[in-house]
Amino acid sequence: MDNTSRTLVNNLYFTLATGRRKGYNRTMKGKDMSKVAMRLAAMGMRQKDLAQAVGANETYISRVLNGRQKCSDRVADAIAAKLGRTRRTLGL
Repeated sequence: MDNTSRTLVNNLYFTLATGRRKGYNRTMKGKDMSKVAMRLAAMGMRQKDLAQAVGANETYISRVLNGRQKCSDRVADAIAAKLGRTRRTLGL
């Protein structure tokens, strides 16, 4: 088995064993973005709506909420203000 196949198999085993994908939430340092997602759903907003409201790219917001990218302070403040919660309450 070549290295690429071995890596794919190891990642699959990791996902099956832990229930999460390897490498995710590393940049958010374990922060749980589900509170933001739940608040978005409660307000009837989509990620696209949030991105437009805070003046950020939709892809950037998606990456932040999926734990792939760290959120800037400016965007975190804008998200908290738009959702009517504090950064601390939302885990930002």
